[in-house]
Amino acid sequence: GFRNQIEKWPTNPLDVIISYIKSKPANLIVADFGCGEAKLAQSVKNKVHSFDLVAINQHVTQCDMKNVPLESQSCD
Repeated sequence: GFRNQIEKWPTNPLDVIISYIKSKPANLIVADFGCGEAKLAQSVKNKVHSFDLVAINQHVTQCDMKNVPLESQSCD
């Protein structure tokens, strides 16, 4: 559904986020909740932890968002 929806928007918000993260230091660690296909992780040099209910590819960690396998304060 997301892919179909963004075709109707003038700007893809994920592209805005990617540009923002690219302007930051590459050593920042990012968490992407509800990542879909993990486009963010594949678009930036930063370490990105990509989480979603279904692991659509090898970049995505499947999990319930209530129980994400990250330690507290491990991301920027």
